[in-house]
Amino acid sequence: MVGDKEADCKPFRYVGCAIIQSGIFSGPPWNYSSAQVGYLGTGPFLGGLIAAIFTGACSDPIIKWMTRKNNGVYEPEFRLVFMSVSCVLCAIGMFSWGYAASIGANAILCAFLQGVMLCGVITGMFATLSYGLDAFRKYVLKVLHLHPASI
Repeated sequence: MVGDKEADCKPFRYVGCAIIQSGIFSGPPWNYSSAQVGYLGTGPFLGGLIAAIFTGACSDPIIKWMTRKNNGVYEPEFRLVFMSVSCVLCAIGMFSWGYAASIGANAILCAFLQGVMLCGVITGMFATLSYGLDAFRKYVLKVLHLHPASI
C-alpha cells in the first residue's frame, strides 16, 4: 500500500548488519568480548536519536514551505522528500560499514557508520509511514499494521 519496496527492506538490512556484528567483531583483528561488542551499539543508538530529532524538527517546516510554494495546496507526496536523505545516508552507511569491517578498520568508525546507516533507515521509515498515513487516511489502521516501522 505504501508502495516503496526499497524503504520496506531497509530496516531488515540494518537488522542483518546488527546480527552479524557479533560474529565480525568477536573475531580477529578485534577479538572483542560480548560486552565490547555490545558497546558498539552506541553508534546506531545515536544515529537513530539524531534521525528522530532531525525528522521531528525539520519535517513540518519543510512541508509548510513546500505547501506555500505549491500555491497553498498540500500534497501527501511532500513527505517523500525525506526519502532522498534516507537513500544517501543508507548508501553511505551500508557500503562504508561493509568496507570498513572488511578491512579491519577501527571499531569506533564501524559503529559510527552503522549509526549513519540507522539514521537513514529511521528517516526512510518516517517518510514512508507519514506518507502512508496522509495519502491513505481511509486505511490508517492497515497502513500502521503493514508498515515495518510498526512491527
